[in-house]
Amino acid sequence: FPNRTPHTGAKCMQAVYRPIRASYISTNRYVLTNTDYFRDSSWLDISWEYVVNGVAGETGEVKSVIPPKGKTEVVLKHKSIDTTKDCCINFIYKDKSTGKIVAKEQILMCQSVGRRAIEGGAGEVAYIENSTMISIATNNASVAIDKETGRLTGYEVDGVEYLNRNAKNKGFSLSLYDSPIDNYMYVSNKWKALGLDSAKCVFTGLDSEKQSGKVVVACHYDVLLKGKKKFVYTIQYTVCADNTLDVKLLLDTKKYVDLPKFGVCLEMPSCYDGVRYYGKGDKENYSDFGAHALLGIYETTVGKMAEPYIRPQASGNRAETRWAEVFDENGTGLRFTAQGTAFNFNAVPYNPEGLIGATHRQEIKYDGTTCVHIDHFVRGVGSNSCGPDTRSEYRLGKKQTRLQYEFTVRPIGKSESRK
Repeated sequence: FPNRTPHTGAKCMQAVYRPIRASYISTNRYVLTNTDYFRDSSWLDISWEYVVNGVAGETGEVKSVIPPKGKTEVVLKHKSIDTTKDCCINFIYKDKSTGKIVAKEQILMCQSVGRRAIEGGAGEVAYIENSTMISIATNNASVAIDKETGRLTGYEVDGVEYLNRNAKNKGFSLSLYDSPIDNYMYVSNKWKALGLDSAKCVFTGLDSEKQSGKVVVACHYDVLLKGKKKFVYTIQYTVCADNTLDVKLLLDTKKYVDLPKFGVCLEMPSCYDGVRYYGKGDKENYSDFGAHALLGIYETTVGKMAEPYIRPQASGNRAETRWAEVFDENGTGLRFTAQGTAFNFNAVPYNPEGLIGATHRQEIKYDGTTCVHIDHFVRGVGSNSCGPDTRSEYRLGKKQTRLQYEFTVRPIGKSESRK
């Protein structure tokens, strides 16, 4: 970038061009390959760490010197792989003369994204319905859903409201399109011709049911593109007695569409500007752009999530996220947890409309908000600004006409502890 900050592309290139490549053979056995033609690995300090669910455990060093274009097998002393958890090993390569990191790489040996049984929990859940609103209350929380729009208009716990009351679109908003990145410069013309940039959700009704320890409300929509019904969309809320809000989303496309994304965004007050997440990081990454991004637990701020591209565009995505927390200076906020399938996560200080139409960073509209993106699918970036489009495995499959995912939301801080 102009201020000499390394572009994430440079970070990815650093990882791809690493001088040593590691591979897993079997229990505790690995092979390290030196890709240099004329230099052995003696100029490097090679260290490793064994990581389970994002937390580093055993660590060590590799003392072997690997000859040019040679290979060395090593046995590393760490715990056995637990197939019920995310287990990976990180290799870190440092230049001995400068102490600087030359590259990092990660081998993910097994992964497991858990699923919480939505049982409601102990306690009662009150359900009140009138002509315009559904109100759901637990001992110390309340949820409000507008019957005329199906929108979540309130989520208050211990007297703290977590939704941005001043947001134009309150609650979770369907997200199928975002300000196109540079590599979408050609395919985005097709999306605009289809009408994805002006998609409109038309509320068609809701179903509600009170069960033991929880209330379930499903809101249904037709999604119109240029005035024509193209998709059917359902967002289902399950409010539990333990203050957890389970969110399940379903999109029926009927006919294949090469979508740029499918997810939701939620606007919180701007005071929630702290971020902690367990996913790929610590810089932006996507399904086809992640050699530099290791699975781990990272902490940052909302203002630092996005990349400062000269031309405003969607940025800051974190792929393979298991959970994410967005909180204020007191540690109070919300935790979003994937259910069964990891999601793409992002949190930025503007809503999607704040980028549209902006041609320079100074034109981005900051609306005093924290916009949290929880996306099931985000199209790979490809290289179509000057090369081929995104490869097929990083786009929606031709037979993927029914998309669904689920995550939970719960408060952290005050009566709820961060875990």
